[in-house]
Amino acid sequence: MYKGKKRLRLEIYANGQAALRLAVTPTQVCTGALCLDAKEFNRRYLSAEYPEQTLWEILQGKEIFGGEGFTKRAEGFTQHIKKTGHYTIDYSVLNGSIVFRDKINAITIKIQKAGS
Repeated sequence: MYKGKKRLRLEIYANGQAALRLAVTPTQVCTGALCLDAKEFNRRYLSAEYPEQTLWEILQGKEIFGGEGFTKRAEGFTQHIKKTGHYTIDYSVLNGSIVFRDKINAITIKIQKAGS
């Protein structure tokens, strides 16, 4: 992941080869020539119920959903967020590693800092 002030570039690898490249801003997600506004990206790939900037905030290790279900930890924070029938999210940013899981929508995003 490459971080700029207003844009993140994320490369996802499979078997040592770049499988997917994303460019993410608070309002847009692009894969190659296809760009979607963040709301549409959420609707297609995550959940239409998520706030617009959810992916952006996850990739930066920031609080999501306005800090709902937030618990401060010595090594970071966790969030447990639930909307019955729509999402059940466990999100943690601990020791520089980010783990986002939504059990209802079967979504897992893991980012580990180098050397972990």
